[in-house]
Amino acid sequence: DYKKASTSSGISTMPEFADNIEKIFKTASEKYRDSMKSAIQKRATETFSKLTTEEKFDKLDINSSYGLSLIVDKEEVTKSKGAEQIVALSLIDAINYLGRRKGPMIMDTPMGRLDNIHRKNIMHHLPDASTQLAVFVHSGEITKEARDIYFDKSRIGKIYKIERKST
Repeated sequence: DYKKASTSSGISTMPEFADNIEKIFKTASEKYRDSMKSAIQKRATETFSKLTTEEKFDKLDINSSYGLSLIVDKEEVTKSKGAEQIVALSLIDAINYLGRRKGPMIMDTPMGRLDNIHRKNIMHHLPDASTQLAVFVHSGEITKEARDIYFDKSRIGKIYKIERKST
Protein backbone atom coordinates (compact mmCIF):
# COMPACT_ATOMS: atom_id res chain seq x y z
CA ASP A 1 0.00 0.00 0.00
CA TYR A 2 2.15 2.92 -1.25
CA LYS A 3 1.15 6.53 -1.65
CA LYS A 4 1.21 8.00 -5.11
CA ALA A 5 4.32 10.15 -5.68
CA SER A 6 2.92 11.81 -8.75
CA THR A 7 0.12 11.13 -11.15
CA SER A 8 1.23 13.31 -14.05
CA SER A 9 4.90 12.27 -14.23
CA GLY A 10 4.35 8.60 -14.85
CA ILE A 11 5.91 7.67 -11.52
CA SER A 12 3.32 5.81 -9.59
CA THR A 13 4.87 4.69 -6.31
CA MET A 14 7.37 5.99 -3.79
CA PRO A 15 9.79 3.04 -4.35
CA GLU A 16 9.83 3.75 -8.09
CA PHE A 17 10.37 7.44 -7.38
CA ALA A 18 13.30 6.61 -5.06
CA ASP A 19 14.79 4.26 -7.68
CA ASN A 20 14.62 7.01 -10.29
CA ILE A 21 16.26 9.54 -7.96
CA GLU A 22 19.03 6.99 -7.29
CA LYS A 23 19.56 6.50 -11.05
CA ILE A 24 19.71 10.26 -11.61
CA PHE A 25 22.26 10.67 -8.80
CA LYS A 26 24.37 7.78 -10.11
CA THR A 27 24.36 9.19 -13.64
CA ALA A 28 25.26 12.67 -12.39
CA SER A 29 28.08 11.25 -10.25
CA GLU A 30 29.50 9.31 -13.19
CA LYS A 31 29.35 12.38 -15.44
CA TYR A 32 31.09 14.50 -12.79
CA ARG A 33 33.78 11.84 -12.27
CA ASP A 34 34.38 11.61 -16.01
CA SER A 35 34.57 15.40 -16.42
CA MET A 36 37.04 15.69 -13.50
CA LYS A 37 39.08 12.81 -14.87
CA SER A 38 39.28 14.58 -18.21
CA ALA A 39 40.16 17.93 -16.64
CA ILE A 40 42.87 16.39 -14.43
CA GLN A 41 44.32 14.51 -17.39
CA LYS A 42 44.39 17.72 -19.47
CA ARG A 43 45.98 19.82 -16.72
CA ALA A 44 48.53 17.10 -15.86
CA THR A 45 49.51 16.88 -19.55
CA GLU A 46 49.96 20.68 -19.70
CA THR A 47 52.09 20.62 -16.55
CA PHE A 48 54.15 17.68 -17.79
CA SER A 49 54.92 19.59 -20.99
CA LYS A 50 56.28 22.49 -18.88
CA LEU A 51 58.39 20.27 -16.65
CA THR A 52 59.83 17.70 -19.04
CA THR A 53 62.53 17.86 -21.64
CA GLU A 54 60.71 15.10 -23.53
CA GLU A 55 59.94 16.69 -26.87
CA LYS A 56 57.80 13.94 -28.30
CA PHE A 57 54.80 12.70 -26.35
CA ASP A 58 51.06 12.68 -26.95
CA LYS A 59 49.62 13.07 -23.46
CA LEU A 60 49.31 11.70 -20.00
CA ASP A 61 46.40 9.30 -19.69
CA ILE A 62 44.62 8.32 -16.49
CA ASN A 63 44.73 4.53 -16.26
CA SER A 64 42.37 2.09 -14.53
CA SER A 65 44.33 2.48 -11.25
CA TYR A 66 43.90 6.27 -11.45
CA GLY A 67 47.60 6.70 -12.08
CA LEU A 68 49.00 8.44 -15.13
CA SER A 69 50.47 6.68 -18.12
CA LEU A 70 52.80 8.42 -20.54
CA ILE A 71 51.51 8.06 -24.09
CA VAL A 72 53.89 8.38 -27.05
CA ASP A 73 52.72 7.61 -30.59
CA LYS A 74 49.39 6.44 -29.14
CA GLU A 75 51.13 3.76 -27.04
CA GLU A 76 51.89 3.64 -23.31
CA VAL A 77 55.64 3.76 -22.74
CA THR A 78 57.73 2.61 -19.82
CA LYS A 79 58.89 5.60 -17.79
CA SER A 80 62.28 6.12 -16.23
CA LYS A 81 62.37 6.85 -12.49
CA GLY A 82 62.89 10.52 -13.28
CA ALA A 83 59.96 10.57 -15.71
CA GLU A 84 57.81 8.84 -13.09
CA GLN A 85 58.67 11.63 -10.69
CA ILE A 86 57.69 14.33 -13.19
CA VAL A 87 54.46 12.49 -14.02
CA ALA A 88 53.65 12.28 -10.29
CA LEU A 89 54.35 16.01 -9.84
CA SER A 90 52.11 16.72 -12.83
CA LEU A 91 49.28 14.74 -11.22
CA ILE A 92 49.76 16.50 -7.88
CA ASP A 93 49.70 19.86 -9.64
CA ALA A 94 46.51 18.98 -11.54
CA ILE A 95 44.69 17.79 -8.43
CA ASN A 96 45.80 20.84 -6.45
CA TYR A 97 44.83 23.20 -9.29
CA LEU A 98 41.39 21.67 -9.79
CA GLY A 99 40.63 21.03 -6.13
CA ARG A 100 37.92 22.88 -4.27
CA ARG A 101 40.37 24.80 -2.14
CA LYS A 102 43.84 26.01 -2.87
CA GLY A 103 46.31 25.15 -0.19
CA PRO A 104 49.96 24.80 0.67
CA MET A 105 52.11 22.19 -1.00
CA ILE A 106 54.79 20.43 1.02
CA MET A 107 57.31 18.36 -0.91
CA ASP A 108 60.13 16.17 0.35
CA THR A 109 63.02 15.68 -2.08
CA PRO A 110 61.05 16.53 -5.25
CA MET A 111 64.19 16.58 -7.40
CA GLY A 112 66.08 13.51 -6.20
CA ARG A 113 66.26 11.57 -9.48
CA LEU A 114 66.28 14.51 -11.84
CA ASP A 115 68.92 16.26 -13.89
CA ASN A 116 69.57 20.00 -13.58
CA ILE A 117 67.25 21.03 -16.42
CA HIS A 118 64.30 19.18 -14.89
CA ARG A 119 65.14 20.55 -11.45
CA LYS A 120 65.09 24.08 -12.80
CA ASN A 121 61.79 23.50 -14.64
CA ILE A 122 60.17 22.13 -11.50
CA MET A 123 61.41 24.84 -9.18
CA HIS A 124 60.20 27.54 -11.57
CA HIS A 125 56.77 25.91 -11.85
CA LEU A 126 56.01 24.87 -8.27
CA PRO A 127 55.70 28.35 -6.73
CA ASP A 128 52.89 29.08 -9.20
CA ALA A 129 51.20 25.73 -8.51
CA SER A 130 50.14 26.48 -4.94
CA THR A 131 49.39 29.27 -2.51
CA GLN A 132 52.37 28.33 -0.36
CA LEU A 133 55.26 25.98 -0.98
CA ALA A 134 57.59 24.24 1.44
CA VAL A 135 60.35 22.14 -0.09
CA PHE A 136 62.61 19.80 1.86
CA VAL A 137 65.87 19.08 0.05
CA HIS A 138 69.17 17.53 1.04
CA SER A 139 72.70 18.45 -0.01
CA GLY A 140 72.80 15.64 -2.57
CA GLU A 141 69.73 17.06 -4.21
CA ILE A 142 70.59 20.74 -4.25
CA THR A 143 73.70 22.63 -3.22
CA LYS A 144 73.74 26.13 -1.78
CA GLU A 145 75.17 27.42 -5.07
CA ALA A 146 72.51 25.64 -7.13
CA ARG A 147 69.76 27.10 -4.93
CA ASP A 148 70.36 30.46 -6.59
CA ILE A 149 69.82 28.89 -10.00
CA TYR A 150 66.61 27.04 -9.11
CA PHE A 151 64.82 29.47 -6.85
CA ASP A 152 63.58 33.00 -7.47
CA LYS A 153 64.99 34.79 -4.40
CA SER A 154 62.11 37.27 -4.36
CA ARG A 155 59.70 34.40 -3.69
CA ILE A 156 61.61 32.78 -0.81
CA GLY A 157 60.19 33.64 2.57
CA LYS A 158 62.62 31.70 4.72
CA ILE A 159 65.32 29.07 4.39
CA TYR A 160 65.97 26.70 7.27
CA LYS A 161 68.85 24.30 7.73
CA ILE A 162 68.11 21.16 9.71
CA GLU A 163 71.15 19.72 11.44
CA ARG A 164 71.29 16.25 12.81
CA LYS A 165 72.58 16.27 16.39
CA SER A 166 72.38 12.54 17.12
CA THR A 167 70.51 9.34 16.30
